[in-house]
Amino acid sequence: MNIEYYKNFIKIAELGNISTAAKVLLIAQPSLSKQIKILENEFGTALLKRNARNVELTTAGEIFYQKAKLICELNNICHDEIHTSIIGNRGKLKIGITISYPDWYIEDLFKDFSDLYPYITYDIREDSSDQLMKLLRQGIIEVAFIRTPLHINPIFMSFGGIEENFMAVYHKKNPWLPQDVESISISQLKNVPLSISHGFRERVEQMFNEAGFEPNILSINASRTTTLMWARMGKAVGLITTDSFKKLEIVPTLICRPITGVNTVAQRSFVTLKNANLSAVTKAFLNFATEKTIF
Repeated sequence: MNIEYYKNFIKIAELGNISTAAKVLLIAQPSLSKQIKILENEFGTALLKRNARNVELTTAGEIFYQKAKLICELNNICHDEIHTSIIGNRGKLKIGITISYPDWYIEDLFKDFSDLYPYITYDIREDSSDQLMKLLRQGIIEVAFIRTPLHINPIFMSFGGIEENFMAVYHKKNPWLPQDVESISISQLKNVPLSISHGFRERVEQMFNEAGFEPNILSINASRTTTLMWARMGKAVGLITTDSFKKLEIVPTLICRPITGVNTVAQRSFVTLKNANLSAVTKAFLNFATEKTIF
């Protein structure tokens, strides 16, 4: 396996033209074409469909393209981890976090860790909890800070974390909830259209089922920003979590109140693959982070 051939194939697939890829890669076009021929001979099938102007991936080519990207990513990770083992706390932290803005806990955590280890760099992937656990399985990241699932796969280990209150965010002129209250009960949200993020769906459904009714979900979103968009339009009540709702920068037309009832507290935890061979940088980060968690 020649990793350079894999990298060059990725570039051809992304540009859709061998000649253009050759110019970008500073490789003679005949040499690049020869590399493709070697790969096709190795796998025993065509990887590209050629026409007068461009090239397209065959079915086999699409499979190879996706796997080649993963192999190249893992190759980079391998180099980084070996480099880290040699130079100590000067490597790269590969971490995944859920999309949750603003996030004061993570912001403070990264700031304090960076102050302590100024020569560490970061590769931060922001995605849903499910996608971050997929990246953990693939070895793209070593640790993820996610919404703690109700049922975590036994191949993962979770530890440390924070507790956050569920909050109802709604427009002042909404037809469902009052303004002059300190909190909102689960029962007050019956039949009210809700806007939530994907990571909360299972937890929200459990919370409402325990209250005796199904949630009326209008929109399931990828981020807190979109969740709050529906609240700003007055079309739904946004359900978010935070460890301090007083810090939330809510626009003047919105109201934020804690939700009361059974299981209205959510958790976020650090997750790694069980028995994973973690880099020195990740171990240092986890030791640092768990000292600042509440459970």
